[in-house]
Amino acid sequence: MLRRVLKIGLEQETDSQKAMAPMLQVIQRRLSPEDSDAVVAINTETGEFVLGADYGEAYRAFRAKFGNAGRYICRVDGSPAIQV
Repeated sequence: MLRRVLKIGLEQETDSQKAMAPMLQVIQRRLSPEDSDAVVAINTETGEFVLGADYGEAYRAFRAKFGNAGRYICRVDGSPAIQV
């Protein structure tokens, strides 16, 4: 049973990455090179975003601005915001 949950989670993450790629590219073009190490939290409903120095900062800024709206969080370069 746990294997199924993990497999579904990985598939959803891949789908999310594919769906958010065009929006992330637009954001990357709008930001300066100094922001390349930042973490971006994107509102999946509106495309608005906030930046943070790390996952926690980006998450808190997102929640303060957008509440419980759907979100996608990653590094500005598209890599994962958290390494496990």
